[in-house]
Amino acid sequence: MSSRFSTSDESSSSSRCSPNSYFDFVSGILSNQLKKFRSQIFQTLQSQFLGYESLSSLINAFVSDYGFDPVIRAKAFGYYSLYEFLASDYMKGLVFINFKDNGEAIFKAIPGDESKHIFIEQRIWHYYREKKSHQLFRRRCRSIGSHNGRPNF
Repeated sequence: MSSRFSTSDESSSSSRCSPNSYFDFVSGILSNQLKKFRSQIFQTLQSQFLGYESLSSLINAFVSDYGFDPVIRAKAFGYYSLYEFLASDYMKGLVFINFKDNGEAIFKAIPGDESKHIFIEQRIWHYYREKKSHQLFRRRCRSIGSHNGRPNF
């Protein structure tokens, strides 16, 4: 006849399957998924030195990179929108949101210590391309103006 009282071995095994331990397990999984999502957003933001000019361009780049919609994922984690997730305290220190005069937001990554060297290289390359573009433009303007008003094509 079995006893209704458990032995110490049975009680310790039942505590491992308690609702609290299950909640901790699920909470840990969600926490890891949220960290992974934060990292994916940050990596996408880092891919553009100048940042993303609109939320839709960031979403398109993210879908291209990872194959799923970040808006749906942000809502699954309890955020009202992707913008709310990007502006949250959880993303503080990783995302910089700047606003243009017309009110449109620009989304940029804030480089960390481990990625600062990449950010510096991107900045150098960007300024080099800008300078080269201006040099070509000035050279073209001079060639047009130096032939008695006739363009040199």
